[in-house]
Amino acid sequence: MSADGLSGFDVEVNMKDLTAEEIQNMEFESIEKAEEFYVEYARCLGFSARKDVRRVTAEGVVHTRQMVCSRQGERAKKNIERTERSRQPRGLSRTSCVAMIRFHLNNSSGTYGVVCFMPVHNHPLTPSTHVHLIPKYRGLNEADKNFVDGLHSYGVRSCHILGYLMGQKGGHAGLGFCKKDLYNYITRSGKAKMEDVGDAYSALCDIQTRTENDHLFYCKFTLDDMGHLNNLFWCDGASRVDYSCFGEVIAFDATYKKNKYDRPLVVFCGYNHHKETTVFACALIVNEKTETYKWLLETFLDAMYQKHPLRVVTDGDNAMREAIKCVFPNASHRLCSWHIHQNALENVKNKIFCQEFSSLVYSTCSPARFESEWQRIIDEHGLSGNPWTRKVYETRKSWAAAFMRSDMFYGMRTTSMCEGLNSFIKNFVQKRSTLVEFVRDFHRALAEYRNQEMTSDFVSTYYKPVMLTHMPGLEQKVSEIFTRAMFMKVREQITNSASLVIGEQVSLGNTVVIKMDRFGVPGSTVTVCVDLVGPIFKCECQHFERSGIPCCHVFCAIKQRHMDYLPDNLVCKRWTKMAKNNVLTCTVDKQDADKLEMYRRSSLTAAFNTLLEVCCKTDSSYKQGISAMYGLINKFKKADAGNRGKNTNETPIRDPKKSNAKGAPRKYNKHKKKKKNTKCGHCQMVGHDKSGCPVLHPGSDLEFDDTVQTENESIDMDVSDSLTEGRNDRVPGDRSNGGQRRKKQTTTSTTTEVPTQSSSSSYNVGHGYPHFPSQFRVNQSVGLFPNFPPSANCAPHAPPMNSNMANCAPHAPPTNSYMPGGSHNVPSRSSFLQTLGDVELKAKMKKERPEN
Repeated sequence: MSADGLSGFDVEVNMKDLTAEEIQNMEFESIEKAEEFYVEYARCLGFSARKDVRRVTAEGVVHTRQMVCSRQGERAKKNIERTERSRQPRGLSRTSCVAMIRFHLNNSSGTYGVVCFMPVHNHPLTPSTHVHLIPKYRGLNEADKNFVDGLHSYGVRSCHILGYLMGQKGGHAGLGFCKKDLYNYITRSGKAKMEDVGDAYSALCDIQTRTENDHLFYCKFTLDDMGHLNNLFWCDGASRVDYSCFGEVIAFDATYKKNKYDRPLVVFCGYNHHKETTVFACALIVNEKTETYKWLLETFLDAMYQKHPLRVVTDGDNAMREAIKCVFPNASHRLCSWHIHQNALENVKNKIFCQEFSSLVYSTCSPARFESEWQRIIDEHGLSGNPWTRKVYETRKSWAAAFMRSDMFYGMRTTSMCEGLNSFIKNFVQKRSTLVEFVRDFHRALAEYRNQEMTSDFVSTYYKPVMLTHMPGLEQKVSEIFTRAMFMKVREQITNSASLVIGEQVSLGNTVVIKMDRFGVPGSTVTVCVDLVGPIFKCECQHFERSGIPCCHVFCAIKQRHMDYLPDNLVCKRWTKMAKNNVLTCTVDKQDADKLEMYRRSSLTAAFNTLLEVCCKTDSSYKQGISAMYGLINKFKKADAGNRGKNTNETPIRDPKKSNAKGAPRKYNKHKKKKKNTKCGHCQMVGHDKSGCPVLHPGSDLEFDDTVQTENESIDMDVSDSLTEGRNDRVPGDRSNGGQRRKKQTTTSTTTEVPTQSSSSSYNVGHGYPHFPSQFRVNQSVGLFPNFPPSANCAPHAPPMNSNMANCAPHAPPTNSYMPGGSHNVPSRSSFLQTLGDVELKAKMKKERPEN
């Protein structure tokens, strides 16, 4: 049969109908086409082929190629007879099959002919319904890979990607790969992106890309003495603008299991003008010590132009308390009421006391009333000698609402917004995500929050509420001032004012004192003072001072004065539709990277659809189009790889070490079986395994315990890779790549200790106001992270907003906004690698030393 018949596969041929004689008469134009034929032939018949013998001429031309059935040969006996296994061996696939084909070059014609063909197999052929499960034919093609990469980059889970592809291709058989192949590809592709520069450096590169599109983006991080990333803090321009408008009250809390390094995630958040959660900044910290929180809060102030918050709400962590006292000395610190109540349930096993205690926590009574009620509750339940009640009473001014009646917390009494935000982030961030994935997914979650704010803005401006109260004129004007969510709360106070009955009125010059009671509740007298000059309304309940919303007593006094408008002194700007108007000018010219990417994607999709309609009509146009597209893809991939570069700095940024965060204590499960101690398979001793057995390794002088690695494990590092520039090296004690934690490493002459937080160095990355020069800007033709990381703070402190902006105090510009990049206080790794080389050399000498 001629080579044109099958070599190009232009004509459909039923491979199963080919006879051995027809195959032996075939000729092929090139060895590649011959190999393609046999692979396709094997797939149609139900087996897989692999390359075997290959012989070439002196000029490098292949003159003989032999291909065999993939089940040819046998597994090595040493692998079958092994008795020490950590898991069950894989099933045998080799059966010594003799099926094969051999191609030989015809020098006269320049084609390859079949000189030997054996079609008989000694094993059953795979049915056509199972052929797609053969490992040779499983795998994702380029289209599938691009599709998976696109969906995965937007946070679509692997299981959902698999389900969508199954629906598109008609089930498992049409996929061409299995579930394991998809998961392996996603894992490998993620590792491939970081194999040259590491996870930490890749995450910083991603942040640097964001700074190029957001000139107000701020980032700061610290490294330890060995170059590992310790703390990472960042916030974008929108967060800094939100803080300038709504930063009087903040709440922050630490959550866990959001990344593969178990670094606690700290999110600073507050309320926006819709009383929805808004994020001010976030950070990944190395631990939860006071020094770390001090660095975090100082960095937060640096990012927010030294504007201190007036109120802070936390869960009561001792390290947080000390840090807040040092960094925010003038801020009112409130402990989370929910955590206080939970502590009461755990420390006082009295249900009635806990109910009364909870009512007292949230009560806005006077301090004197609180003291009397507290004493009554303690005496009734006999808890005067309880140590927890004595301790919590000493801190009553930081959790009892009675002592914070005049502190404007805007209704923020707990860290529930932090808990809700953490729960929301779980929908986007996986537990074992890398830093690159975490930064990307966190900003996706942040975009969802901001979309909710945009939706609320639209509802507040587009729709007009229906007037329902007995004061429609006042209600109409109030609806034009406040956002929809806050208008509902104000209308509730207007409605409640109808149940109040005005009693005594006393006029003292320009001041009128009005006393009122709630209908049907005698003795609930509340006094409202009205200054007729303003007019200014002051209520005894101090509801406006706490929440920024006028109370029902004030609306009753307004009704008594026959006023159909709300005085300006009763309008809290942060709850109005105009809350962010003064800062919009600073964000008009800022390019939104997400919107630009969306526009680019839409434009490219439209162009591709047009190209699809043109190129799919003829074979020649199809080949030209597909060739041109893959050429462009390869070109841009190479350009992107060149732009990213490698981590070739003198001081590499290594991945973080795994942290032991505090978190909530684990609950004891009495039904759970205790974990057995490690037992050696050779000497049957407890405390080590066979690889670290002192009987098999008598020359070792390392100290062993149940968590320490053996000498071979601790030294078996790829030192050549460590010497390569930009390599993300593993060091003793690093658990980020699956290793065990090193408690102590001791040799005869060398001791290596993990540095502490006190020896870390801090770096800034990001932009400030656009007119400041930046060494990271692309328009200055400077490479990505030149001499990275920089030696000094490079984030300017000039306020981005107008000087007359509300809720933003003026700040003096810093003396040193920028310093040129250069050397930095991180020691080079040459000394560490020299120490590691000495340890390895001594270990080898001991191993080769003959026993006496």
